[in-house]
Amino acid sequence: MAFTRAPAPGTAPDEAYLAILAGIRSGRYEPGERLIPEAIAQELAMSRMPVREAFQRLANEGLVIIRPNRGCVVAGLTVDEIFEAFEIRSVLEGLAVRLAMARVDAAVLAELDDHLSRMQRAGEAGGDAWLAAHQAFHAYICGLSRR
Repeated sequence: MAFTRAPAPGTAPDEAYLAILAGIRSGRYEPGERLIPEAIAQELAMSRMPVREAFQRLANEGLVIIRPNRGCVVAGLTVDEIFEAFEIRSVLEGLAVRLAMARVDAAVLAELDDHLSRMQRAGEAGGDAWLAAHQAFHAYICGLSRR
């Protein structure tokens, strides 16, 4: 599974890739769900070709499985893969915190507190905002590490 930050869309295939990737990350497209290129293309107001190119890119990253004559489905993770991903992330985030500590001051602590408040408000409101706030919190810490 890819954990890299995707660039802003520049071409139609990039736009399709980012939209589908966001759908997978948010749970809109669930593991095992068939992705219909015509429906996604219509939703994104583009032809099927950029969507199919996005499928290929996502397949190369292991996020979807392209089945000849049967279409494209969202890949699922095994329990072992999920545990492994969390273990890797916890080690990397621990390292990011250690590297960031040299830059922590009152302003950084205030910003971290603001991030936590935004996460709490988003959680109380429901919807997708909590995930975005949670990712922003972790991205802020990783940014402090300058790695």
